[in-house]
Amino acid sequence: MRKNRKLLKILKSKTSSSRAFSARVNEFFNGSSSNSPNCKVRFFMTWISSLNALGERELFTIQSLFKSHPKGCLVLISNSMDCSEGFEILRPLYELGFRVIPISPDFDFIFKNTLAKSWFDKLKKGNVEPGEVSIVLKSFRSLRNEIGAHTIKWELE
Repeated sequence: MRKNRKLLKILKSKTSSSRAFSARVNEFFNGSSSNSPNCKVRFFMTWISSLNALGERELFTIQSLFKSHPKGCLVLISNSMDCSEGFEILRPLYELGFRVIPISPDFDFIFKNTLAKSWFDKLKKGNVEPGEVSIVLKSFRSLRNEIGAHTIKWELE
């Protein structure tokens, strides 16, 4: 149960409402002005580690994403990165012209109208073990590359 409370603290949204989260994502993808290019390819990345855990290796990985998809946009779903320090860490990417934004998630909005919503509601009430859950939102048929994951050793107290 204590483990679940720690996980829920990580999953807790900092955004004030679903509208704020969706508005920020839509504004980022569609450009806030007529001068901003629309995103040709959209990527999402989650970051649940601390700010100082994102280092050169991770920035290099993000940069490689943009080298392959120069007109792409990356939404970095993260409570820890959505702050002025997070923007500073990402500054080298902005200076290279890459479109990336850290945004605190609103999981109620993300899971709305999905089967994951009932699981998430039960998780918030402490009625289920979190385990590892994979959620497929769209067909992978058109993907031509592999998807990988990077983990760091992390223990819940």
